[in-house]
Amino acid sequence: MRLRLALLLPLLLIVAGCGSGPSPSPPVPHPAATTPNQLQIRPKLGVPESARTPEGPLNPSAPKPQAPPVSLRPLVGPVKHIDVEGLHLLEGFEGFRSCPYQDVTGVWTRGYGQTHNIGPRSPCISQAGAQAELKWSVESEYEWSIRALGVRFNQHEWNALCSFDYNLGAGILQGTTVGADLRARAFYAATRVMLLYDHAGNVVLPGLRTRREIEVRVFLTPEPRPRPKPKPSPAERRRLVRYWQAERRVVLHRYHLDGCRGNSTGPKCSALRGREHRLFLDIRRLEG
Repeated sequence: MRLRLALLLPLLLIVAGCGSGPSPSPPVPHPAATTPNQLQIRPKLGVPESARTPEGPLNPSAPKPQAPPVSLRPLVGPVKHIDVEGLHLLEGFEGFRSCPYQDVTGVWTRGYGQTHNIGPRSPCISQAGAQAELKWSVESEYEWSIRALGVRFNQHEWNALCSFDYNLGAGILQGTTVGADLRARAFYAATRVMLLYDHAGNVVLPGLRTRREIEVRVFLTPEPRPRPKPKPSPAERRRLVRYWQAERRVVLHRYHLDGCRGNSTGPKCSALRGREHRLFLDIRRLEG
């Protein structure tokens, strides 16, 4: 009898849960039963709402490029940059804030809308420093997308597109209708599309609408034609004729001193002969 009790006692303890066996794991709650307070919500950083147009929202998995491609097609001619009028246009749109602050989307901003490397502990900046920072940012981070279009814009068009890029992000001209129209030189059609970038959350914002209208107005402003040089007075023409005749004699004298004869082909003789011929033509033009 005692032997039976000694054998049954450990078995009863295991069944009752008091043994050395592993304890069962707690039940896993169903995801649908998780309360909102138990979820870690992370904000999604996508494109600005003002960049959503009837063309459709941009794909968050394929964000707009923020840096120039490895190689850009070179343009023939001087490199264009935003000028003083364009910077004043941007300054009026962005407004100046000396110390860092969070904009409506929670992004830390300073100066004239600067967000690159700006945080809550960034130092305050003077207005002159913010203007220099704005110019550097536009030239190094935004103008590449305008230059990548391969179109020769005038200064008004360039300033307007710099403001458009600065507001919507570098690369807004890549893969969009407005960029395709600009690349095709369909400038009027491009400005019609630019006006569509004026709303956030399907609501037209008066501030964005005003900005787009001003940018389009600046874009379509023709550059003034260069003024023709005034014709010299008769006294001024006589003075120029005397001056150029004296210079022509000096060139001819130098031509003979250097041993040039007739149609000498040396580089020095050719340069002197070309200079003498241009002076001869200028004198004939003034003498009528």
